[in-house]
Amino acid sequence: TPLLDAPSIDDPAKKVRDTLRPGIIEMGQFDGDPVWIMYYAYTVYGVWYSQTALEKLDATYPETWDDMLALCAKAKKKGIAGWTYPGKHPYYLPFSLYPFIAKIGGVEVLDAIDNLEPKAWEHPAVKAA
Repeated sequence: TPLLDAPSIDDPAKKVRDTLRPGIIEMGQFDGDPVWIMYYAYTVYGVWYSQTALEKLDATYPETWDDMLALCAKAKKKGIAGWTYPGKHPYYLPFSLYPFIAKIGGVEVLDAIDNLEPKAWEHPAVKAA
């Protein structure tokens, strides 16, 4: 594309494409088609678990989201929070929350949230997540 072949700001002798991290262009493609999105950074999000908490529940590490949700239900019955968040950097919580919402209520619920529809955050899928 013209943007990728344009001179970079920091070094006009280099094309923009030559200044990007490996894989960035491919991440923005769909089925090898031209670039649809230009990511400017890599980000990794993770979920940690407590082996001690699993042992208290006589459970093993959940291998799927459905297994994890079942484990959370088991924990809840014993008065234990199955999913917690420390709150120090709460911005990151949506990266785990949004997939739950979509799994429970479908992409339409996420679209309603994204489009700022009234009461979108009150949808049963949001409350369940």
